Amino acid sequence: LNKKFTVKQLEMENAQLTSLYSQAEQLLLAGQPQPAAEIVERIRSINPEFENLEELTSRTEDLLRLESKYMTARNLIAENKNNEALNILIEIETEQPGLWDVSQQIASLETSFQIAKYIEEGNAAFQAGNWEQVISAYENALKIDPEINDRIMKEQLLKGYLNKIISMLDKEKNSIEDIENAEEYYRRAVSMTPQSKAFA
Repeated sequence: LNKKFTVKQLEMENAQLTSLYSQAEQLLLAGQPQPAAEIVERIRSINPEFENLEELTSRTEDLLRLESKYMTARNLIAENKNNEALNILIEIETEQPGLWDVSQQIASLETSFQIAKYIEEGNAAFQAGNWEQVISAYENALKIDPEINDRIMKEQLLKGYLNKIISMLDKEKNSIEDIENAEEYYRRAVSMTPQSKAFA
């Protein structure tokens, strides 16, 4: 009777350990190391010699480490330290591609850097009176993100359009292409300006 009871007990224990292992496995695949770590501890308390415990513990610790780095990156983004955050996110993506929303965060940061670069180029061109470059740089930024809400950029882009129109039409001779280009810039300028009787 004792032997049968022990065998039955072992079968039940093995079934429980297999179930817990499966739960931990699913949680790790879903990128949830905290609840997985709790299950790992339950497995250890039931049977510290469980054959898959060492491998499961290692994977859980790795994911906990990556989660800590991810949270550090998110905090850096909140503090506007985007360069540091990007480096950490790239490290995570290199070590474990496709984890959480890391790739989207990287893409978002890289996009914001590109927009900032275009705006910086536009600002420099505005100071130099290079209206064509002003238009090109700011329009490139708006192509990436049409919802940019930068009042100075929009004012300078509008002035860029108007100055470009004036410089094109100040020539002694204008080609049809020049006139068409000036008209297109005028349309773009109008689309940026609140319409009113005074404006008309």
